[in-house]
Amino acid sequence: HVSSTICLSTDSTKKCAAMIQPLSFSFKLPEDRKSKEKMLFRAGLLSLGELIGRRPLMFILPSLLLAITAIAAFVFTPRTMILNMEDGFTSRSAESHRATELQVSFFQGEGKPWYMGLFAEPRDHTTGSILDKTEYEEFAGFYKSIKKDLTVMTNERGNFTFMDYCGDMCHLNDPLFKTMGVYNMIGWLSGMKMKWPVTQVMQYNANIGKHLFKRDEKEDGELTDVDLGALYFMLFINGTEMKEALENFEKAVYIEANRHNSNSSKKTNLIVHSAVGMEGEIKRGLGIAGTYSAIGAVLLLAFLFIAISMESFIHSRLSLFSLLLAPCAFLLPIFATTSAFALCSILNMPFNILTMMTPFVSIALSLDSVLHVYHSWLHVDRELEYGSNEAQLGYVFESCIASVLINGLSFIPLALGIFLPTDAFGNLFLTLALTAAFSTFYVIFLFTPLVVLLVPCEDHVKIGDSPSKIGVAITEFVSKIYSSSIVLRLIALVVVTIAFGVTLFSIKTELHSNLDYRSLLPPDSASRKGAGIMTDVVWPDLLHIIFFVESPPDFGQPEQYHAFMQFLNESSSLPYAIGKEADQNWLYDFMLITNTPTDAQRLNMTLFKSFITHDVYKAWNSGVKYTWNEDGTPDIHRMIVMVAFNGTRSLSGKAQLINQCREVAARYPQFDLVPFDTEVAMVDVLNDLPQYAIGFPIVLSLSIFILFLVFSPNAASAAVAALTSFLLAYLTFGCTLWLGMDLNPFTIGFLLILSSLVGRLIIHITFHYHESGLYKEKGSETKTLVKRMLLRAAVPSLLSSLLGVILVLPLPFNPIPMFTYFGLLGAIHLGLGLIFSFLLLPLLLTSIPRALIGEGLFYTRH
Repeated sequence: HVSSTICLSTDSTKKCAAMIQPLSFSFKLPEDRKSKEKMLFRAGLLSLGELIGRRPLMFILPSLLLAITAIAAFVFTPRTMILNMEDGFTSRSAESHRATELQVSFFQGEGKPWYMGLFAEPRDHTTGSILDKTEYEEFAGFYKSIKKDLTVMTNERGNFTFMDYCGDMCHLNDPLFKTMGVYNMIGWLSGMKMKWPVTQVMQYNANIGKHLFKRDEKEDGELTDVDLGALYFMLFINGTEMKEALENFEKAVYIEANRHNSNSSKKTNLIVHSAVGMEGEIKRGLGIAGTYSAIGAVLLLAFLFIAISMESFIHSRLSLFSLLLAPCAFLLPIFATTSAFALCSILNMPFNILTMMTPFVSIALSLDSVLHVYHSWLHVDRELEYGSNEAQLGYVFESCIASVLINGLSFIPLALGIFLPTDAFGNLFLTLALTAAFSTFYVIFLFTPLVVLLVPCEDHVKIGDSPSKIGVAITEFVSKIYSSSIVLRLIALVVVTIAFGVTLFSIKTELHSNLDYRSLLPPDSASRKGAGIMTDVVWPDLLHIIFFVESPPDFGQPEQYHAFMQFLNESSSLPYAIGKEADQNWLYDFMLITNTPTDAQRLNMTLFKSFITHDVYKAWNSGVKYTWNEDGTPDIHRMIVMVAFNGTRSLSGKAQLINQCREVAARYPQFDLVPFDTEVAMVDVLNDLPQYAIGFPIVLSLSIFILFLVFSPNAASAAVAALTSFLLAYLTFGCTLWLGMDLNPFTIGFLLILSSLVGRLIIHITFHYHESGLYKEKGSETKTLVKRMLLRAAVPSLLSSLLGVILVLPLPFNPIPMFTYFGLLGAIHLGLGLIFSFLLLPLLLTSIPRALIGEGLFYTRH
């Protein structure tokens, strides 16, 4: 070989050099690069390219075999799919784990908690009310019938209803039923008044606040109208049979509620809110969004045909075989995704909403690499003479595949995320790493040999005497602007600095973690109303936070009693706390029935037995765990305190409230207080999300910097690539705040996907600018570097960005709000990427002193 970078031919050096015609902007290689010694990685890439060019089928067949094997493995390997946003999303050290465990153990349950809500509203809001006997009895009758009459499980032991599974939880709504029973029976005679949240039933108090909403009251607090009633179901799933039974129960209740609502003679409308219903509707919403994504995929394939046809036509290589590259390229992300998912299935990793977004990464990486590789192949075929597939692909690998590898391998360190304390994010990062690795693999070992077979190297034929005048004029103008406009550089620097500063300020002041489940539901979903009732009506009106008291005080000891009462006063004084009258705590009922003054120094616990065995107050046996001492006083081991709040209007507000309760609990460690709510796991998920959004771009930028130094060892270029990737990722993050998006498991997943793809918008241009700096022939000033960079990277980078825009183009028009945001955010991200790639990045590169580009600044080529 005369020179591995100029001409891999058996001809003489003189003949080989004479064949190279110096065209305008061509890559006529200078004497500086005629080196027999090459950097290890680059020499290895050249050798690999030569090997693939010499024996393409030797790489195509094993790659296809791997893809087919992966598809089979993915289809036949059992896998777990998790669609909820709690399992796996909480870190292993999250406080919610203990809170949930305490809930199960305190109520003597086994397994995972299960909840369902049943709501009723009068059809005639003008004259009807849930307090009216007709509406109330219709509502209560439906509730009791579905518990007792619906068969939810049939097996060899017989037929079973909900009552066969609910145990002590069968009486969860008894306070309302008993209160309304007395009210409807003798209320008119005794002058009993229904009040909220506590109604006096003779000499006793009944807390019915959680059952009555949308109320009208008199000045004295008497309820005159109630437009929404609520009843609740709660159990612990202790096995497969109960899980199946409860799923059957939920489905049957939906059917019965629809039958009730379709009956024109009924006085109420019923709304069911349950996990099965929500999960089914979320799946339907994902299916609708998936349809729009499929439309984007079809448009993507069409544009891919156009892009490859344009490239082939411009370089005079358009043919039927070259068009076959488009469907071949389209299959690459399918193969990469399937291979990654198959390996995850074999590793028994569960799939969740985050990992299901990773196909976007394989599409973006695979097609971006395809466009750059094919452009380089055609460009070399047109401008340089090699005379063989082996030699030409060797040069393509040496000059182009390095940037492809930097882009793809920058994901590999993310595999270490499997050691994160949060399983869902660990699985996401590992899946991202595998997806990127397989995408890069199939581009190198499947697509490039296909290029050799379908668009083989031709004998060099000079195309025209000179390049297009229009192209020359545009390139000259753009190169001059980039290389000489100091004002434009200053403007770009100021704009980026301001934007980054605003982003940091927004992260500090406007970053919120929240999830509104309605954003995942179709517009016509019946579940939207149930989710809306919880978020817009129930939580803002009355929300009880439970404190599990694992080390209760000795209430007969003044010091301990006083400290615990101080805790109760502090918890009832938190922002949005309703007050003690709405709290539920056996102490208040005990003090009421025993006439204990509020300023008492201790409690007379010898009266506890008469209190806890009282017909009205014996229900507190489910809220306090105790044993008896020999002197007749109780030894209280565990208890609960329920503190009432209002004004909570979102999951974000609930997270803030629970965090405040945790702060109060931390100030009384002697009582071992643990706050709990049904959404406590999601609260911990929301608490953890910002650290991933903030930390992920930093890790990815460091990975790009290191890989840039490995494959193209110039510290200045590596620093520019890492810095601009970091800035673009953070500005995309800032756009989520400016659009009003909150962080939740869905948005954080999409945001991390977009952040992981910033490299493809930055690396190729930076790499080719650096490579242009290796040329030492006359005229290699900054403007010439820009020209070379544009010729090698501008067209494929632009086409790659347009492919991304086309893929997300249908999403803003889909009816699922969450995915509408995704479409807008994806388009904004790609728009920012184009501005960075073709304006800010070249201006930044041309601002670097010429001495630091190419062989300058820690560059060690020989």
